[in-house]
Amino acid sequence: MRYLHEKLIIGGGIWLVVLPYTGLPSSWKTVLTILTGLMFLYSGLLQYKKVKNANRMEGVETKTETFTEVI
Repeated sequence: MRYLHEKLIIGGGIWLVVLPYTGLPSSWKTVLTILTGLMFLYSGLLQYKKVKNANRMEGVETKTETFTEVI
């Protein structure tokens, strides 16, 4: 389950490459292409939400490092 997002993208990409050669009617291909696009959209939204929540929990702050030169 660790790489679910990456596996979905790879699988969806392979599916989109193979889809035109399946011999299905054009209307079916259109529907399947739209469903695949929605899957990519949903996967992207989940990833965005996950990153946004991780940044919020992390408490992203800008820290300034100080430098002191000793002579």
